[in-house]
Amino acid sequence: MAGRRGIVTLIGYKCFIIRKADNTCSESQIVGETANTVQVKTAEGVKKIPKKGYVFKIISGEGVWIADGEDLLGRPAQRLKRIRHAWQRRV
Repeated sequence: MAGRRGIVTLIGYKCFIIRKADNTCSESQIVGETANTVQVKTAEGVKKIPKKGYVFKIISGEGVWIADGEDLLGRPAQRLKRIRHAWQRRV
């Protein structure tokens, strides 16, 4: 996640998706998101990728962020609550 501001929704970002099991990597753009999957646009078409078991290298205008799929589980609103509550505990 991108520091304190974080990335709330993944839709629209270009990313590299790395499978943890065999370290295969593919480049794609995120076009949709559910609580447990990410829909990506590839050369073959739109594919659903589970968040669990993958690492996402997200490319944004501010830089490159690496996020474990386990940390991205849940809907964007749920992730925002987790980030906010984690900030409040640190203060």
